[in-house]
Amino acid sequence: MSRFACLRRLGALALGASTALAAAPPAAAAEREWLKLQAPMFGVISQLDERETLEWAVELDRFIGALHALYSVDGVALPPLTIVLFRQARDFAPYRLRTDSGPARVAAFFGNTGDWSIIGMPGNGRDEATRETIYHEAVHWFMTASDSPQPLWFAEGLAETLSTFEIVDGKGRWGKPLEDNVATLAYEGLLPMEDVLGASQDDALHGRESGRYYPQAWAFVHRMMFGNGGADSGKLATLLHELRTKDLDAAVASAFGSSYDALTGDLRRYLDGGRYGYAVTPLRERSGELRAEPASETSVELALGRLATVGGNLDLAREHAARVVALAPRAPSGYELTAYAAHEVGDEAALAAALERASELGSRESWIYATKADRLLTRHQRDSGHLDELLAADVARTAADLYERALALRPRNLDAFSGLVMALLNVDAPTQADSAALEAGRVLFPTDGVLLVGQAAAVKSRGDVREAARLLAQAAAKPFSLPKRYRAPVAALRNCWLGDWYLAELAELAKDARFDESRKFVAEQLADETITGPLRRMLESVADDLPPVLQRRPAPRAEAPQKGYD
Repeated sequence: MSRFACLRRLGALALGASTALAAAPPAAAAEREWLKLQAPMFGVISQLDERETLEWAVELDRFIGALHALYSVDGVALPPLTIVLFRQARDFAPYRLRTDSGPARVAAFFGNTGDWSIIGMPGNGRDEATRETIYHEAVHWFMTASDSPQPLWFAEGLAETLSTFEIVDGKGRWGKPLEDNVATLAYEGLLPMEDVLGASQDDALHGRESGRYYPQAWAFVHRMMFGNGGADSGKLATLLHELRTKDLDAAVASAFGSSYDALTGDLRRYLDGGRYGYAVTPLRERSGELRAEPASETSVELALGRLATVGGNLDLAREHAARVVALAPRAPSGYELTAYAAHEVGDEAALAAALERASELGSRESWIYATKADRLLTRHQRDSGHLDELLAADVARTAADLYERALALRPRNLDAFSGLVMALLNVDAPTQADSAALEAGRVLFPTDGVLLVGQAAAVKSRGDVREAARLLAQAAAKPFSLPKRYRAPVAALRNCWLGDWYLAELAELAKDARFDESRKFVAEQLADETITGPLRRMLESVADDLPPVLQRRPAPRAEAPQKGYD
């Protein structure tokens, strides 16, 4: 399955298409009749007639408008969303999500690259289950613009909770229960809330209790948002806020003031009661403002190419990309699409050429510049050494500039921040612009440990090795998150920085026989419990050697030179 695609778990609906239909080849965009509709928050490319296209667009516009009324996000940060509506399952079949086992039999799917999002589906079936699938995926799209931490239980629980949106008496209503989830939890019972809130994605998808995880995530978010007349929704917001700076146990205690067992008991009583709260929001009616018009061949080819890309149908994606380039050779969009497909199939030559041409034409996609930087790091990274010894300074500078260009286009691009940190560890000296980029990242991702590593590099370049080492230690400690692959290299880097600093300081002190100061310096370092392994043994050895050295050396001079750092 493409790394850009997402599926609603337990909500991927079987299609009735036969194997023959699934294999039906796609026709070129020029051979079909397509309509285009642009709503304020999304666009539609549709094979349906004007009336059906408008019905779908109005329905989704109401849903997204009601989402804004329910949950505040920065609309500017939302990636552009396109919905591709096929006339029937036969037309959608070539674009269906491709997995390792072949095309998935799903009613619809959602893909997101960070720079744009897309939903593909046959538009001739507007049943409740299909709506829930589309709404679920639209919630994931909508929440990409939220500043709140989104642990798995919240992201999936919220999408499930809001997927049952309905219109009652002219208003939007949220909170209709998912009966399958209710039945699952009634039959199998609840997991301890500690297990649900602390589960990794692997636990949720593949653990022994994975069948209960998603239903219980739905139940917990539903209760916190709509139970007790919505009185507890503030506690949910507090929990998410506290998770920015605290570990799970501390955040739960701060938000709820009760134990995990109490949370589990409260949820059990909510489900057993059988009375589920709901919320009502006003609807903005824009049906009179939306207009469908004939779609250009270029816009259709681009939408179909994007859908094929996120669905893993890469040969088809490359065909569409070639058509976009032929139709609009001076626009970056065809080269962007070519780059995505080439990246997914591992065609390095095509990828390099497409990235270069897209950037020359002024691409506005963050992924283009971040991928150029990634490739620089991959090609030029040395095979061994500490994290700050892996790149030549000029290569690191070029990569850092590319990452910062990517971040200017998409500030929430966490992968670009990770690459930027690697580059900044290897530049001659981070600039003010580099420090500003890291500070912006800390605001968006306050518990991301990798960003602390980047700040440590900037601090060290100013000569404050002790503070830089403190930041490296903090990056690996709670509540900060540092991916496992970084933990050993960051620890080794800290030891390297400290070891070099210790030797320089001790050499400076020993040069003038300032052994009392040497002993004090070593004692201060040994008092730091985070200093372990060979570094601690080195300090202990120095401490053992200092007394006899003091007996042999003359007293320090009256005028000691000024202490300084390398």
